[in-house]
Amino acid sequence: MPTFKKLERLCSRSDIADLYKKGEVFYHAFFKITYQVINLADLSKSTTQVLIVVPKKNISLAHNRNKIKRQIREIYRNQKFQLQNPSKQIRLSVIYNTTNLISFTELQMRLIESLQKINSQVKKTLSDVN
Repeated sequence: MPTFKKLERLCSRSDIADLYKKGEVFYHAFFKITYQVINLADLSKSTTQVLIVVPKKNISLAHNRNKIKRQIREIYRNQKFQLQNPSKQIRLSVIYNTTNLISFTELQMRLIESLQKINSQVKKTLSDVN
């Protein structure tokens, strides 16, 4: 059963600042996605870390922001196997970038497309390096 543990959450301020400074950005459907691939010497940390942001500017009611975050977390939790890489760490920021509330199925479809796009870009950069 897939889980979403504390280790998989991007919490460190320095890591978040580094992600926004050095990460690659793309927009897809309702999301602004920033990601960074990190080479690791210590393979025990080879996990994907995720930050989920729903701005108050876009969704004013807190219960709606929390609902969207829960839905994104659930979708990610079930689809995170797409981003697993044993020798790299991937840091990922998902920003909900629309003012409308979207149905769970639409959100799921768009987020899965975004994760697949990230996966293909990561594989492309890894093949360019090798």
